[in-house]
Amino acid sequence: MSEITRERLGVNWLVPALLIFGLAIRVVYHLQYSGSLIWGDLSIDEHLHHAWALYLADGNLVGDAVFFRAPLYAYFLALIYWLSGADMHAVLIIQHLVGIATGYLLYRLTKKMFSYTTGVLALAFYILSPIFVYFEGQLLLDFMILPLTLAAFIFLHSGLADDRKASWILSGVFFGLTALTRPNVLLFLPFLGIWLLVHIAKKNGVRTALLRVAMVAVVTAAVIAPVTVRNYVLSGDVVLVSSQGGINFYLGNNRDADGVSAYMPGLGFDWEYADCIHIAEEAEGKALSASQVSTYWYRQGVEFALDDPEMFLPLLVKKMYLLVNNHEISNNRDISFVFDKIWIVWILPVGLWILLPLALIGAIARRHNTWTGLLALYILTYSFTILMFFINSRFRLPVLVFLPVLAALGIEALVEAISRKRAARAVVMFAVILIIAYGTTSNLYRLDFEDHSQEEYNIGNHLMNQGRLDEAAERYHSAIAKRPSMNQVNLNIGSIHLSRGEIDSARTYFLCELQIAVDSSKAYNNLGVVERLAHNDSLSLSYLRLALELKPYYVDALINYVITARGVGMHRQALELLDRAIAANSTSTQVFRLRGVLRFDLGQLEEARGDFERSLDLLIESRQPSFTTLSSFMPASQREIERTEDEAVILYHLGTIAGRTGSLDSSVTLLRDAMRLDSTLVEARINLTTALVQLGHFNEALSSCENIIESGEDNYLVWYLLAVSRLNLDDFSGAAGAVDSALARSPEFTPAVSLKMLLQQKTGEN
Repeated sequence: MSEITRERLGVNWLVPALLIFGLAIRVVYHLQYSGSLIWGDLSIDEHLHHAWALYLADGNLVGDAVFFRAPLYAYFLALIYWLSGADMHAVLIIQHLVGIATGYLLYRLTKKMFSYTTGVLALAFYILSPIFVYFEGQLLLDFMILPLTLAAFIFLHSGLADDRKASWILSGVFFGLTALTRPNVLLFLPFLGIWLLVHIAKKNGVRTALLRVAMVAVVTAAVIAPVTVRNYVLSGDVVLVSSQGGINFYLGNNRDADGVSAYMPGLGFDWEYADCIHIAEEAEGKALSASQVSTYWYRQGVEFALDDPEMFLPLLVKKMYLLVNNHEISNNRDISFVFDKIWIVWILPVGLWILLPLALIGAIARRHNTWTGLLALYILTYSFTILMFFINSRFRLPVLVFLPVLAALGIEALVEAISRKRAARAVVMFAVILIIAYGTTSNLYRLDFEDHSQEEYNIGNHLMNQGRLDEAAERYHSAIAKRPSMNQVNLNIGSIHLSRGEIDSARTYFLCELQIAVDSSKAYNNLGVVERLAHNDSLSLSYLRLALELKPYYVDALINYVITARGVGMHRQALELLDRAIAANSTSTQVFRLRGVLRFDLGQLEEARGDFERSLDLLIESRQPSFTTLSSFMPASQREIERTEDEAVILYHLGTIAGRTGSLDSSVTLLRDAMRLDSTLVEARINLTTALVQLGHFNEALSSCENIIESGEDNYLVWYLLAVSRLNLDDFSGAAGAVDSALARSPEFTPAVSLKMLLQQKTGEN
């Protein structure tokens, strides 16, 4: 039966039916997911995309640094945020709709390459695969690669069929967009160029073939070029798309690599991008650009492969095995945990266990078909790029999307063998299916797919961010019970105790963390805070020094060291430490603010003013989120509260300096701004009142003093300022009472003693 006959008979209703079924699955999935405990719980990569999209949606379209990660998904997400007000439901609904569109594109491509029947079968495999639905429901870029790649292939097919320039151009556009989502596809393009040269030359001659290949290449390059130029203009550094490749390459190729984990030798799982920069710069003995950092880590991975082939080759074999394994290998979130909680995915049976053997059968059965060879070429080249890093379900998704096409061919080959009564061939095919299905569901490396401790930890973090500390603690204890060697869990349990003022319990858990991770700079930092609160300043400084020895660039430890050192009068030592941090290109608003505080303490008012102004600039300045700006990963509400509080404190300091240097009007303005942002800043209210008194605004000063006292602040200086205000308003009796209150709280306060004597003289005269 021809394709035309099939469609005339009405068989084409299968496509919309499958798409509607796929949409229904996604509706149910979204309803279940949005009603679950993990709704709103963003993984680290999701946090980055979320913060980055908010930054872009706020109008920062160019950014201010080299892209660490390929940018297209962040811009896509930013557009939805801009339109929806960062509504998570809107984002995931749109992503699920993109998933349905991906299914349709897969059908269209397969129909063009092979037949209507093959297209329907491929679509059915896609719709019945739960992993596609899952990644559409995450703030991750991987699902977006699929429609872009399929569109590139569709226009490529059209170009070969009709030789229209528009088709070739659009193919190049979509390959370029795919590279801006994840650059792995760039390895495939040279092979595609050779394939096109061969096939076009047969039909239209070498000259035409060269022109068409050049057209696709130039357009692809033109799509990527703006990102490359932007990276160079902002940094002077040549970075084609993004700079994360070297680090990921080393994570997958080192002596401690297991092929699936982002484990950094010497740092374990608790590492940050700043660590990678520091290690590279220490090794090279100089500051490095983003591309140089990436090159350093590429070089380390290559050296491992060349120097230790006896370790590298078994690791490569393991990665090859895991690449084609049916088990879903998690990276950001425990996929099996999510699947256990959302029943709709249970009815979706398709996975690598059936796709891989059928795809192999289909590829062999249709090996003489032009398009089968091209799909196999794409799958092999893209798979190679995955093997060069490490394996997880996210990374292999762009390969997985083409397996339904070949699997559909496998079904057709199997049906043909049965219908033509080729028993031997059918038996071989069934044997292949059984053997490969068994192999893909095996677990030769004994990975623990039932260990959900990481997800318990993630949920604990989510609950902690919501202020649900008791529930968070339960999750943390559950995680540590399942995996006692899990790092960072004790840190968070200790932090919960610390937030409750339970210092001894907090100390116990932070010390437990050191038993698991002896070089945990975070544990030493937290112990430093605990000992400061316990008034063990010497021990606090010792712990904080250890944290800074491990990570000299660790801003939290630096800040806590300075706070403790200031408390014991070690201003000069703390100032030297901050000077070194700033000289090393620190852009932390807190570092500049603390240096301003120290300089203020030492009477260096102009220098302090410069630090506070720089701190304010950094605070207000909108910076491109990255893995080094961890504040970006706070809940937005908490981040805004902290930013407002920090701005109020900086304005308070600037207002105080203005008052000390005689700029009273400026002082009043700055202190009022501080009070507007944070009305609980008592010091700002007192200094504002002082400036009002000095300016002779006694009625305002009087009202301010009374408000401070009514709020429960019992400060001798406030009573003194109240006395001065009343005296200047000729309320001698009230002034006398206020000055007595000031002296009752500070009998040696000389200005109050002098004021009392003055009042006695005045009341004696009256």
